[in-house]
Amino acid sequence: MSLVQSAERAEYLNLNTEQLKQLHEQSTRFLAGRHYNLSDDDRYALFEQHFYLALLVGDSREAEITYQKLADRFGEDTGRIGKLKSMLIDRQLGPKDALMYLQGRPESDLPCWKARIALLRDTGVADLYISELVKYLEVVPTDPEAWSELAEAYAACEKWGDAISAVEEVLLCAPLAYNMFARLGELYLAAGDAGEAISHFCRAVELCPVYIRAWCGILVAISKHKKGNDKLKAVATKQLEKLIKEKKGSEGDIAAAKLILA
Repeated sequence: MSLVQSAERAEYLNLNTEQLKQLHEQSTRFLAGRHYNLSDDDRYALFEQHFYLALLVGDSREAEITYQKLADRFGEDTGRIGKLKSMLIDRQLGPKDALMYLQGRPESDLPCWKARIALLRDTGVADLYISELVKYLEVVPTDPEAWSELAEAYAACEKWGDAISAVEEVLLCAPLAYNMFARLGELYLAAGDAGEAISHFCRAVELCPVYIRAWCGILVAISKHKKGNDKLKAVATKQLEKLIKEKKGSEGDIAAAKLILA
């Protein structure tokens, strides 16, 4: 995969420590050479990726140099550049200074508004965080990431109905998001509706048959459902045993599946 493709897909978000180091080194070598044949969009994407990589490997000085190159080329007034600056301030001076910087940006600057909300999440003031997310979503109702964050904020407060509604909004934006169907199943289970939970877990595995978390959810939901479902239980058990054997999932999910089957 090329560096441009990696940047477009934000692959760095899914890499382990060693892979991040390797991608950072590859990016450093490439950007040290001549790249005049790149479009402005590709050049921005590569430098932005390099900025994130520098932060992720712990080199805030390199991140600052990369940020300055982006700011010199594209200007500091754009929302995307402002968001990067807030991340740099957060790393170098702390979240309070980053929040102060972001509060000086206009609310029409959507990337910075969203970055400010992310910092509010870390303050631990749930009501303020939720209210800002709601305000943001009134302006940008088609942002599935923000709806997902709102769902998790409500879930943390055990407001299951509100959390379910927020996940349903995610699915309006991304109707094939199997992980969101599974999350919906988990929320219905937490709300005490095992029947609805089973329905949504089943939709998740219909979309992604190897999604181990949803199969786990099916077994847990069946155990809590008054009527039970021996046929579905047998299918889920067999599938989980297969996925564990083939190691189809994260270590945490596989460990959870083993506990459920025990």
